[in-house]
Amino acid sequence: MAGLVLACAAGVAGFVVLTDGEDQAKLPRGSSTALQAAREERVVELLDQLTDTLGHGGLEPLAATAGADQLDAVDANVRRIGFSTLALRYVAPAEQTGQRLIPENTWVADVQVTWQFHKYDPAESVLEVPFVVVDDGGAARFGGISAGPPDQRVPLWLLERLSVRKTERTLVLAGEPRRLATLARLASRAVPAVDAVLPGWGGALVLAEPATSSDLNRAVGSDASATTQLAGVTTTVDGTVVPGGTSHVLLNPDVFDRLGPRAAQIVVSHEATHVATDGAVSAAPQWLVEGFADYVALRDSDLPVGVSAGQVLAEVRKDGPPAKLPAPADFSGQNVNLGARYESAWLACRLIGEEYGEQALVAFYRRADRTGETTAAFRGVLDTSEAAFTRSWRDYLVDLASSS
Repeated sequence: MAGLVLACAAGVAGFVVLTDGEDQAKLPRGSSTALQAAREERVVELLDQLTDTLGHGGLEPLAATAGADQLDAVDANVRRIGFSTLALRYVAPAEQTGQRLIPENTWVADVQVTWQFHKYDPAESVLEVPFVVVDDGGAARFGGISAGPPDQRVPLWLLERLSVRKTERTLVLAGEPRRLATLARLASRAVPAVDAVLPGWGGALVLAEPATSSDLNRAVGSDASATTQLAGVTTTVDGTVVPGGTSHVLLNPDVFDRLGPRAAQIVVSHEATHVATDGAVSAAPQWLVEGFADYVALRDSDLPVGVSAGQVLAEVRKDGPPAKLPAPADFSGQNVNLGARYESAWLACRLIGEEYGEQALVAFYRRADRTGETTAAFRGVLDTSEAAFTRSWRDYLVDLASSS
């Protein structure tokens, strides 16, 4: 699916012992205290040291006991992935609600993290991340990554130790090492599948499967209700909503790991298409974004249409064809008929490919992406109207339902 593009909410309140319940821990209003200034100086020094040292080992003096394992994992991730940019900058004490941090020398700092994977990311990404800081009065040390609100994104490489495999155009990250080889094969097949339809792409695919769905939700800035039915998500990693940012594919292990090899390949090729087309921030209607990605993923499949579109065709046989093309709300992760809506969008794009040719489908997608609607694309590319096309699509669904 196209990404869950959500903005991060940065906190601006302070550090003290956090309390249970609904109270928020805040610094006194007014001028900064000497204690606050000293603590902030020490965390700035810590972040400078982390920026200089991550990826090179020897970080033990910079980690508190509680954060040692996590910092070691982050260090390994930075070394294995390779970063062209990595910077940590202190922003402010973070506002935390309903949590208690023990001991009293522990607080949470909002840290601006700027990074870019070498060779695989087209642009830098920037997020504010809540770092737990342990300060003994002499030095600040890394204590972990704090829990934040559901819409606060945290990059996966800061959350868990990742196994890494690279090719010229694929970077695969796996929370479970045993999954790495399988994921690498899927990624290596997805790139040429996209190239076959979009030969001018030439980009790279970053495919990541967290060890847990909870880490997936933290990485995409979502609660579980939005991803519970989804096998994969393509998203700009920092929530950027303008074209040209960095998009990664993240898989939901609770759903994706239950798929067979063929279905898994379709999902990865579908999501790779979103990466190639900037689908996470596309202005095109959702039915076209999702249907085009399925067109690419299923283009060379030998599955009968009665299998690939079994859910929507069963609906057509029972209740007749839908009255209109799928609406954005139909693609919600909470929609119990989500599979049928994806299939109906795919069949709309399949019909365009059959009737007008694949190049016309690509041109139609690109025109709709530029304009944010399909009126000009239907008229200028296909020489028809949405109403006329919808009638043809409904007839197409009825024909397929009766013959499969």
